[in-house]
Amino acid sequence: MVALVNEHGADESLKHGIATAIAEISFSILQPVFREHPDLEDEFDARIGKYGRAS
Repeated sequence: MVALVNEHGADESLKHGIATAIAEISFSILQPVFREHPDLEDEFDARIGKYGRAS
């Protein structure tokens, strides 16, 4: 998402908004899931490393 925004010359406030949304998703959704299922965090990180995304 950030790469796409950068390609189109978006301003800093839009980039900040995207970063804030990503941080909120991590805090509200991913961290509680990883606490309950620690094995998923390793798989998630591996997919991000391999594909640049979690899918």
